[in-house]
Parts: sequence; structure tokens; C-alpha cells
Amino acid sequence: MDKTNNILLVDDEPVVLASIKRIFKKDDYLVDAASSADEAIKLLDNNNYHLVISDIMMPGMNGLDLLSVIKEKKSSIKVIMITGYATMATAMKALRKGAYDFIAKPFTKEELRSVVIRAFREPADYARESDMFSPGDDKRIEPGKLFKMPNHSWAKICADGCVIIGADPNFINQVGKIVNIELPTVKDDIKQGEICAKVSAADGHIHSIGCPLSGRIIKNNEEILQDINLLLESPQNKGWLFKIDPTNIEFEVDNLELSE
Repeated sequence: MDKTNNILLVDDEPVVLASIKRIFKKDDYLVDAASSADEAIKLLDNNNYHLVISDIMMPGMNGLDLLSVIKEKKSSIKVIMITGYATMATAMKALRKGAYDFIAKPFTKEELRSVVIRAFREPADYARESDMFSPGDDKRIEPGKLFKMPNHSWAKICADGCVIIGADPNFINQVGKIVNIELPTVKDDIKQGEICAKVSAADGHIHSIGCPLSGRIIKNNEEILQDINLLLESPQNKGWLFKIDPTNIEFEVDNLELSE
């Protein structure tokens, strides 16, 4: 293996492996496939991979168990978990255990490509350790508290109990120059982990932002649509994306990183 972007796919369904391989056929990646976590571990022991894309639900050793093994053996390897919306809580658990990101079924070619692009753009020395969320973190719901869904978004508690949502600066840096933002629809309900906004990059790729908390969207920040630079220049002041009335915040903050 002499390419710089080597990927290992792990899924017990041959049709899924074949489908993902086709997505990357024209890209400059070396792609191997394993039909089980045990097979994947053998390949990991004998090859140099930079990214693992694994289904969470597999017979025998599941994707979360495989993630733990990878973080123990080769912590620099980034891991993207494939999940279904029915197992979103498990996907959030994967983030807590050190996964770079997750992607929910059914996903499009562009959605998979965009998350892989971001993963390869993240500096190697930024790779997070597993179990990064300490049980001792002070996660009381108080005004001013800032929580983060890594590589996606942040949530800041307002004095009135509502929450403003913004894009994680790491996400913005990995996307590159942004030319357009698509915000959610006011009055819509959204669940933690679901796509809440999309950004179009100058290179033509569209990247999806996952929502850190569940709730009803009560306001969009129209100012950000006029000046995209506010995303990085003034993220928590003028550069937030939208505001929600949270519905399950007391439990969902346990899935998030407490940010200083």
C-alpha cells in the first residue's frame, strides 16, 4: 500500500460493500473490504489504513467493539460509522468513543464522499482519543454553557432556556471555502444527530451538519446568509445558524462534549 488515502470498508452485507466500492471507484483511494470485524482486524494488523468505514450493526463483534479495538491498536486511524436513524443513540455513543463521524442510512454518494473528504482533511494530530467525554464533566444546564458535537456543531444555552446552534470551527476548516448555506425550516422539529443544515463548498461538494440537540426550530439567523465569514469570525455572537426550543436536553447533553 503506497497511496496516502487507504480505506478499509467493514460490513456483513456484500451488496453494501460493493455499492460503497463503486462510489469510490473514480477517486484516488485504495479500498479494501472485510465482511466481519474479525476479518477487518486481520487486515488492520497487516496493512496501513488511514480510514475505516464500518457498519455498527454486525453479527459477532459489532462496529462499536471494532472501534474500541482500532482506538487501542492504531489510534491515529479515523473511523466513520454507518448507522440507521433507528440506532442514532448508538451513533452518538460512537462519537463518545472516538469515532470521527457517522453517516446514516440511506445515504447518497455525495454524503459519503463529503464526510470522507473532511476526515482526510483533518490534521492527523487532531485525532481524538476514545472515551473523550469524562463522566465527571459538569453538564448542568445553565445559561452560557457550550456543548459540542465534534466535527459538526455546537449548542449554547441562552438565558431564556432556548439554545443557539452553530457550526463547529473544525467542520468549517475541513470543508474549506463556503459559498452557500442552507438552513432548516422554522417550526420544524429535529432530532439529535439528524442533518440540520448544509453548506456548499467552493470545490463543489455539499457537506451536512448534524444537530447536537433535539428540539423545535424557532428562528434562523438571516445575517449569516448575508455574510458567511461570520461562521468563523464571530461564531457565538453573529455567526450562529439557528435557535431551537430543546425538548430532551437534560439527557442529550450526555452525548456531547462540554466545551470551554
